[in-house]
Amino acid sequence: MKKHKDLPWYYTPSPSLEDKEYYIQQADNNEDNYIGIVEFEANAEFIVKACNSHYDLLEGCKWGFKTLEALFEMLNERKKPITKSLQTAFLMMGDAIEKAEGEN
Repeated sequence: MKKHKDLPWYYTPSPSLEDKEYYIQQADNNEDNYIGIVEFEANAEFIVKACNSHYDLLEGCKWGFKTLEALFEMLNERKKPITKSLQTAFLMMGDAIEKAEGEN
């Protein structure tokens, strides 16, 4: 995966009162160094929250995936059933990890 600008990011409204644009910026950069410009505040907020929380969410997902993997191994050794909801959670986590790491 290519390296992006350092986190955290934040957003600010356009300096022009006529524009309804929001600038996504790197927190430690000056006002002239923007990452992107979006049209609606809701979009800017979503992008900033998603990017700023990406690595924490990915690590949590990996931890949960490994935990379920260990649980499945234990249940298989004891010849216990694995519930459909745990299987679904495991598959969803695996897919999310692949997407986040750019493998899908």
